[in-house]
Amino acid sequence: MQDSTSSLTSSALPAKQKKTKELFQQNFSYMGIPFIVSGLIVKKQNQDFRTLRNRFQPTFHHEYDNYTQYVPLVTTWGMKLAGVESRSSWKELTVSNVFSAALMAGFVNTLKYTTKEMRPDNSSNNSFPSGHTCASIGAALAMYPFLERKWGIPLVILAVLISLSRLYVGVHYPTDVLGGAVVGAFAAWGAVRIVKHGLVRKAKKAEK
Repeated sequence: MQDSTSSLTSSALPAKQKKTKELFQQNFSYMGIPFIVSGLIVKKQNQDFRTLRNRFQPTFHHEYDNYTQYVPLVTTWGMKLAGVESRSSWKELTVSNVFSAALMAGFVNTLKYTTKEMRPDNSSNNSFPSGHTCASIGAALAMYPFLERKWGIPLVILAVLISLSRLYVGVHYPTDVLGGAVVGAFAAWGAVRIVKHGLVRKAKKAEK
């Protein structure tokens, strides 16, 4: 597959990257606010949620639930291998995924073992934030700027559905999911910033 990024001329690349960067920063600047506000609102309802969930679905859980967090990432790489047109090269895809995963792992593990919140099903005390939500949202948003919208939007929707499934199977509270979404979003933002910075530097060198 021929990447569209590599086909850009050195004169067109800076303008395109600048526009993409500005749009991405604009979209992400305020993304965390509704998640944080929502988390504060529903925090007091966690115990009620736990009671309702355990009353109606006390034993619903499947082993494959533990691996759904990787679906957006696998889907992205699958589309790349299948030759779906994108705005990223293999290098950009890899760098974005690696940095996003590193940032998410650092934040999530720190919060999990600092807050030590018990899960709704009493299985462990590392409920906050949701790692599945963070991984799926982070992977989808980290790749969104590099995909055509017809592929990027369904990928984000898939990540949201995976996040909501963590509530259904009873292993997270709503605040866990919201917290995971915030961490995932900002990890994706950081990863894309790193990739874009590298592209801008590469374009400037090509102009010289």
